[in-house]
Amino acid sequence: KQKDDSTDGLTGERLVAATLSVVAHAGIKLTNLDAGTVSAANGGSGDIEIIHTGVGVLTLSTVPQSSQSGGRVIIGTTAAGLTVAGGVSVASGSVTLTAAGDLKSEGAVSTAVARPIVMSATGDLTLTGRISSNAGAITLTAGRDVAALADMDSVGGAISIVSGRSIGMASGKVINAGAGNVTIIAGTSVNLSRIVSTGLVTVTATGGAISDQQAGEAANINADKTILNSGAGVGLGDDIDLNVSTVSARNSGTSGDITLHQVIGD
Repeated sequence: KQKDDSTDGLTGERLVAATLSVVAHAGIKLTNLDAGTVSAANGGSGDIEIIHTGVGVLTLSTVPQSSQSGGRVIIGTTAAGLTVAGGVSVASGSVTLTAAGDLKSEGAVSTAVARPIVMSATGDLTLTGRISSNAGAITLTAGRDVAALADMDSVGGAISIVSGRSIGMASGKVINAGAGNVTIIAGTSVNLSRIVSTGLVTVTATGGAISDQQAGEAANINADKTILNSGAGVGLGDDIDLNVSTVSARNSGTSGDITLHQVIGD
């Protein structure tokens, strides 16, 4: 635990390092850190809590949290971006990653039990590593764009993705919520690959169109029910392929068509 000791006559001092590796068995708490690259591992009780107060991007190497008593991972920046280069894995707690800038998740982020994963950025949120929870909710928010370039699964937990601008999925990538609902809300446009849920899938492109990013004619949305709201059309350039029981689609803008295709047996 980082302690603000005034014995030397100074307070509020940062722990500064180019590369920092921390291993503990009763938790890690570093709330005034300025580092380039950090790896942190906890093998016993307690959380891993790291707050980066420097202005350079914080890169996470690996963050294994092995606590079996609900130990969480809480990592954030106050004035810089955050890059998850290695994996963040949690045995019994939740994951919260926040960036005062861009957040790039290149390594896998996972929880082994029904605990939430929360990732937020004031800038862009780019996911190239898999995001998975074991029935916990997954909540992703970005002030600008979200690029979902990897698979995401929650085994029944709700999945929510909200951006100030666009949300785009890479072709062939799957967001699978199982029995959980999926909510996608973009300030501008949404480009869909594949979303799977036995519940409700809601997609909103407030100021733009909902488009098909998936190669081929596999269903963009497999769900019991889907609600599609756009400001500039649904199925722009290519129809949105569906495998659903019930669909509601609305275009509130002055341009753009609504083009849907029900795929049988997908």
